[in-house]
Amino acid sequence: MTGGAPIAPDDLNWHDGVLVDLHVSGLMGTVQHLDLICDLYAEGVDSENRLRLRCRAESVRAFRSSLDLSRLMRHRGAGNINYCHMIEEDGVYHLTLMLFGGTLEVSATQFSMERINE
Repeated sequence: MTGGAPIAPDDLNWHDGVLVDLHVSGLMGTVQHLDLICDLYAEGVDSENRLRLRCRAESVRAFRSSLDLSRLMRHRGAGNINYCHMIEEDGVYHLTLMLFGGTLEVSATQFSMERINE
């Protein structure tokens, strides 16, 4: 959250952002989480700096990925994210992240985003 107001994934311009890290937790528990750490331009690609944000998927239902790590690394300087799209169906949110190096899809009951300092 920034200034107490939630940030929705569709409120941000993901193009030319950088997927920095992803982390799946709770595989052996009752609730699974997935964190995407991304550097995104908050004001669009004309902004000077990217902001580091955590996009957290809570109560993950499905996670699909096809990632070429060498391509992701090669494109991180200019930005390895092409775009992000989210839809909601029957109370489940589906986030699709198209990358210059693959695709990442996450289905979860809730998504939240917050600015982080790293």
